[in-house]
Amino acid sequence: AAQRSESSQGEATRVGSGLESLRGILAEERSRGREVALALLRVKNEEALREAHGNAAISVLNRQFGVRLAERLRDLGAVTRWRSGEYLVALPGQ
Repeated sequence: AAQRSESSQGEATRVGSGLESLRGILAEERSRGREVALALLRVKNEEALREAHGNAAISVLNRQFGVRLAERLRDLGAVTRWRSGEYLVALPGQ
């Protein structure tokens, strides 16, 4: 299920986690009769970053990237975490 987190302005941001969240997003848009474009975004060189800075730093990076991406796309679509360093963006048609 999608999680809701608070942004620095106190507004809720929809950030999903995994396949169940993606299914929910797709089902919601399908029920509204809208098409959905999907994009997979990957943090480049994650393994090199992990080796240089450690797992804890990568966890923070991934969490912050997901939240910031969701904030930027709030009015356009939704973001779900796919795997470590990967995010699936769902952009419904108009």
